Amino acid sequence: MGPAWNQLVNNLATLRWRTFGEWTAPVVLYAPYGAYLPAGGPWHSQANEAAFAHVPGLRVVVPSTPEDAAGLMQTALKAEDTTLVLLPKHLMRVRRPRPERVESVPFGQAVLRQMGEDVTVVCWGNCVEKVTEAVQELGTLNSVELIDLRSISPWDRETVKESVLKTGRLLVVQEDNVTCSAGQMILSDMLQDSDVWAALRCSPRLLSRPDIHIGFHPVYEETVLPDKNLILRALLEITEGGQNQSDPRPQSVKSAGTQSPASERNGHENGHGSLLPSVCLTSGRGWRKPGSSSFSNNRETRSSGMS
Repeated sequence: MGPAWNQLVNNLATLRWRTFGEWTAPVVLYAPYGAYLPAGGPWHSQANEAAFAHVPGLRVVVPSTPEDAAGLMQTALKAEDTTLVLLPKHLMRVRRPRPERVESVPFGQAVLRQMGEDVTVVCWGNCVEKVTEAVQELGTLNSVELIDLRSISPWDRETVKESVLKTGRLLVVQEDNVTCSAGQMILSDMLQDSDVWAALRCSPRLLSRPDIHIGFHPVYEETVLPDKNLILRALLEITEGGQNQSDPRPQSVKSAGTQSPASERNGHENGHGSLLPSVCLTSGRGWRKPGSSSFSNNRETRSSGMS
């Protein structure tokens, strides 16, 4: 959709506003999206939902199941604004049972994939599958509430808030890069809510691809994207090793909670002799390496990288 950026952003998105509602722009763009399918490279593996969601007048949805794809498409076909239905390419290759009846899915309505008490995890698209794998591996060690956002613009703020008020912990997992992303938007919005602020038991976290393009080689792609082990580690860190301490952890969960990022994943040299983690784990207080006990604010991180 890059070549159509001007028509989307400057023409379709502004049409209803420019004509005081006299004209509408009932256009639906149904496009493949995302990575987790090697050899796509920087042109075919983008997760750029935030770039479009930033534009007033565009609706952006990212389904994670066939029924949601059909339900959101039904809503998009009736909408008066331009809608981008971004379909994760990896999930196109996953066979799933077909429901007998598909209902329309309203924009801005998330769905609870799993009820929980200890931590709220918000994700969408391909990351729903990755988080589900991590939660299954985690077993009964933590009670995870899994929210599939489905709709990025508009997004279901109330469902996320209600869940965080219950659990007191928030982890957002996305395959988009960090800066100006939907994940940052969610964390910023939650931290500005006084009720959520009072209910938080620890800093909310964002597990995301860093500001790095996705390479063609599978290793380059796998290195920068959130995976099951990184999600496991983030869940263990945010819940301080698990709420149900009497439950024996699977070996893979133990490894996820203790193994250092440099030994588990390929990284990249930062030009100053230290190996940076490939996937960013950020919090409301700044950026940190997974497994590290200290946080540094963004200004300190930037200045240290330039010294």
